[in-house]
Amino acid sequence: QVPCWDRMTTMRKMCSWMIGIAFTLALLLASASAQACIDQDDVLGPLLEQQLGRQLSCRELIANSGGSCSDPALAQLCCLQCTDEGRRTYWSMTYADAQAKLRNELSIAPKIKLRGGSMPVIALGTAGLNGFKGTKAIEFALRSGYRGIDTALIYGNHGIVGQAVRDSGVPRDQIFIISKVWETQMGYERSANAVDAMLAELQTPYLDLCLLHSPSVKSDGPSTKIFAIVERAGAWRALEKAVEQQKCRYIGVSNYMPKHLQELMEYARVPPAVNQIEYHPYQTDNATMATCQKHQIAVQAFGSVGVEGLMDDPTVVSIAQEVRKTTGQVLLRWAVQQ
Repeated sequence: QVPCWDRMTTMRKMCSWMIGIAFTLALLLASASAQACIDQDDVLGPLLEQQLGRQLSCRELIANSGGSCSDPALAQLCCLQCTDEGRRTYWSMTYADAQAKLRNELSIAPKIKLRGGSMPVIALGTAGLNGFKGTKAIEFALRSGYRGIDTALIYGNHGIVGQAVRDSGVPRDQIFIISKVWETQMGYERSANAVDAMLAELQTPYLDLCLLHSPSVKSDGPSTKIFAIVERAGAWRALEKAVEQQKCRYIGVSNYMPKHLQELMEYARVPPAVNQIEYHPYQTDNATMATCQKHQIAVQAFGSVGVEGLMDDPTVVSIAQEVRKTTGQVLLRWAVQQ
């Protein structure tokens, strides 16, 4: 048992643990009373029955949690309940209602338009998610209505992403999975092998979007500008081949600035669908946005809520209070509006 945390501390802890999912949980934690929490079974019983199909006892949960309940970021969930039966029923209903509300809101959210299709406007970033906690976080997101999942070879978590997709019960064709080729895998053969590795680790027949993670080239070879261009071009040819082989539905880049995009457009047979860049109130890039618009490349932002200081920025906090939203919601709305 632990003391119930105050609202802002809870929000910060959960947002640092998992981008996006914290907003649903914060709705619950914000109205918690100051009474002491009691036994885990009281809240986790209905929760786990809903998600796993059967009710686990407290002992079963601890035995299968991989130590998650001792993690400060999850401890509140492991004892979030207060004394009387009516309050227990209230929490179970509130949890289910909040999850249903999130599913509905995400289902009607706008889409990012791509050539011949679209992608979810909000995706769950999985950098740093691993193990039992990471699997359940991703599964929770999918059960709550998230349909975009962003991962990468360098994250080393394709296995748990694939497991969460299978455990969620959401059909594969309703989930938009993004992964990325790392800097050491540039060049035609290395990038082709990287795509195959992604599919094998995720246990999926295709990626919805495959990106070159960065224009940087760290594969073996001379440290020259010409070598870097050749390796980037070779990597792009490998992604184009993956599209032809139906291993990737869309291909794109990440962290590409205007000069890199201009270079890419000179040799691309299949134009990039997406450029994923860091973009938030602390870092904007009008030149890259304009280049992407010129070539009909969709821009996907990362770092929307995860950059240090954003969630506590006085301006963001003030706006959130004015519109009666969380700071995370304000930041995500800002990103969507851009």
